[in-house]
Amino acid sequence: MQSNLSKTFGDILSWDVLPFVLLVGIGSVIVWIVPLWWIWGGVVHGIEWLAGLTSWTQSWQHLEGADSFWTAFKIGYVLVTITVSIATAIWGEKILRRLARKHYPHLAATGSGKIHRSLYYNLKANGKFLLLLLVTFPLLFIPYLGKLWLLYLWSIQIKEPTVYDVGALLDMDTQTLRQHTRQSRWISLLAAALNFIPIVNFFVPLFAQILFLHAILDKKA
Repeated sequence: MQSNLSKTFGDILSWDVLPFVLLVGIGSVIVWIVPLWWIWGGVVHGIEWLAGLTSWTQSWQHLEGADSFWTAFKIGYVLVTITVSIATAIWGEKILRRLARKHYPHLAATGSGKIHRSLYYNLKANGKFLLLLLVTFPLLFIPYLGKLWLLYLWSIQIKEPTVYDVGALLDMDTQTLRQHTRQSRWISLLAAALNFIPIVNFFVPLFAQILFLHAILDKKA
């Protein structure tokens, strides 16, 4: 795993990957700046109103006042991570193919994912993520537990799209991919932890895919 992590960090910071990640990340921020700017006040007031309804809950009390602004900011942050995830699913395959040929030229990486299937798994994973986030929103404000829960939710957002995109590139059948389920779960959790760092979160979807790619192909090399 240490060798795969080293390769992944080297890849993600290379000129093969870095321009793409920054373009997708900055583009995703720009996409949300204008709509969030127009509805920002409404989002903040909505959070304050929700906090008022649940003032009996200790973990929600700090949402009143200025802290609701930061909660609204975090909502925007979540929207950006979703957009980065979807954009990577659409345009990231060429980068994965290039890296596979660079590190493992003797191994075949001739498969190709269908964009509509990739989007399906991405939207499905993001739908689960948003639904669980909304249903369990108060948990996020419980010290320590909230961070761990958010980490798990982000791993849900990452895992299934990563498995599909890498599996499709390597032309792997469903049964073979199931053998890597535990590995993909740990990789998703590791990648999800990077979402806590602004700007670094731009790298998360592609980081997970590259690490999963190395984890599979390194065993075949």
